[in-house]
Amino acid sequence: GGSNAPQLSSRADPSLFRPHAGKAVHVQGRLFPVELDDHEFHFVRSGVRLERYVESFQWEHDGRGGYRKDWFPYLIDSRDHTPGHLNPLAMPFENHTQVSLPIRIAGAAGLALSRELNGLIDFSEKAQVDTEDLKRLPDELKGTFKVSEGYFLRGRDMRFPSVGDVRVSFFIVKDQDVSILARLDPTGTRLMPCEGRASLSDEERGGGIDSGQEGLD
Repeated sequence: GGSNAPQLSSRADPSLFRPHAGKAVHVQGRLFPVELDDHEFHFVRSGVRLERYVESFQWEHDGRGGYRKDWFPYLIDSRDHTPGHLNPLAMPFENHTQVSLPIRIAGAAGLALSRELNGLIDFSEKAQVDTEDLKRLPDELKGTFKVSEGYFLRGRDMRFPSVGDVRVSFFIVKDQDVSILARLDPTGTRLMPCEGRASLSDEERGGGIDSGQEGLD
């Protein structure tokens, strides 16, 4: 069981890990950050996972025979809407996730997470968009977006949006202390799902994640 797994620090000498190769271990350490660059917006942050989240302001049926407007992360088909309630025909950008591959745990042991464990690294926080990010936009997007309330906004006013306006936000998993129950691979340097399950706790928030292997990316 996981409670009987030896506890190891990622800062420990690599020789302490080798005897546990192929077995379950409980590793404590800090995620190793790298520079992540969203290729479409040139939005750069340091961390292990960077997510782009795109929303469009659109009409939808309100369930009472009328319509309401709100921000949606997907396209709402308006072909059956009454005149005056049409939405854009396409989302101008897609959601995108960039992950440091492999995700590493800082320390002398040089531990890396297998791709199957990447799905556990999902305790992200919003990365505020600022004026420096606006300056880094590629030429074809400059003049199209402004910064508003921590978003890139394509529209006049976040408080009074119009149908078809677009806002783009970003979420980052930064370097932080984690506790991982997983299985060491035969080389003693890579963490794998443990008996079909693995768990990871975000030490700074005290929250734990227990996810079946089939639910991971």
